[in-house]
Amino acid sequence: MLSRTATSSSSSSTCSRLPHSGRLLRGGAIGLALFFGAVAALHSQVPITNPSIPAQERIVYEEAVGDGRGTVRVDVRLVADTTRSYYEVRQESEKVSALFRIDSETLFPFYTEETTRGARAVVRRSVEVLQSQPAAGPDELAISDPSALVFVLRGFPWGSRDSARLVFLGGNGGGDAGQGFAFGLSVQGKETLKLNGASYECWRVQLGLEGAFGGLMPKTRLWFLVAAPHYLVKYEGPSGPPGSPKRVLTLREYGAVESP
Repeated sequence: MLSRTATSSSSSSTCSRLPHSGRLLRGGAIGLALFFGAVAALHSQVPITNPSIPAQERIVYEEAVGDGRGTVRVDVRLVADTTRSYYEVRQESEKVSALFRIDSETLFPFYTEETTRGARAVVRRSVEVLQSQPAAGPDELAISDPSALVFVLRGFPWGSRDSARLVFLGGNGGGDAGQGFAFGLSVQGKETLKLNGASYECWRVQLGLEGAFGGLMPKTRLWFLVAAPHYLVKYEGPSGPPGSPKRVLTLREYGAVESP
């Protein structure tokens, strides 16, 4: 069961901030909010495991959308409360702030919140997974809401699997896998990127809609570091619905703090 809420205000109002500021990609978390919103991978038969993500991370990306330039900052912090251990991911850019809470073992995002600041409105949307059950086949990864997918894919079984079908649970916020949109994920091999004087050996991934709409929607390409903890190094894809300008994200800096 998913709980979805959305609020908005005109741009003349004061922009309210998230309780914890944050954001990954403009226009919907790290680019994959492109068509749908925020992301949450539910339990599935594609094994997703924590690749030793540190207790604290800061990742900074350079962002280019059309002729615009900006910066996206991602702060990750491991939180342990009385009921569970999870990563709190805060993502911040000029126009979008987002918060994700992601189970530290399964990398399952159980809560997402996103505030978008536009020229005419400020909109906040939140998704909370209240109940979930396995709903995907052996080659599928069921997801409930698209903005944390980039974080979830850090736990993908790199090197042992080269494809998966990303199944969005019911288009109306619930239901069984297969009732909504489905993305095909293809691992296209390794590629070394040179950015800011450094070399990064990466897994190159392509994402695209399957079925009748597949040829109409542009593909998204992602590069994840081959070495653990497999963070995103580069993103290329649309910044929103069809007709939106291309977005390119490139890694500027990465820093981590291990648990004491």
